[in-house]
Amino acid sequence: MKTIHKLMMLSTLFLAACSSGKKSLEKGNYDLAVYKAVNRLQQSPNHQKASRALKEAYSLAVKGHMDRIAYFEKTSDVFKYDEIVNEYEQILRMNNAIKGYPQYQSLVRLREVENEHIASRNKAAEVHVAKGKRVLELGTQAAGRIA
Repeated sequence: MKTIHKLMMLSTLFLAACSSGKKSLEKGNYDLAVYKAVNRLQQSPNHQKASRALKEAYSLAVKGHMDRIAYFEKTSDVFKYDEIVNEYEQILRMNNAIKGYPQYQSLVRLREVENEHIASRNKAAEVHVAKGKRVLELGTQAAGRIA
């Protein structure tokens, strides 16, 4: 699954060089709009449409990720922290892309999620370890493979 996610991110970054952030924003592809706007601003730092697209898209993208995190936190899924970690990682990737544009601080205030990301990763690890221990307690060869 992580390999597919990485491929999607690479293709997203590749597409970012090919089209406008405004179009992606209008289509509701907020993460993609952020990457495209940043790419445009790196090429042309005073590009007004890209500046506006970055501001709006980043805000909407972060809101979408935070909404999904809030949803996952309310679920009873034992492995919900895997999904929460993924959402935080997407915010962190956008933050890193934006930091590549020198004047970003005058356009957007980045949502810092490093601490939440680390806490979620730790919770996900605890869940996986606990699940592995329970499966190993079954004492079968098949259970050992699953763990």
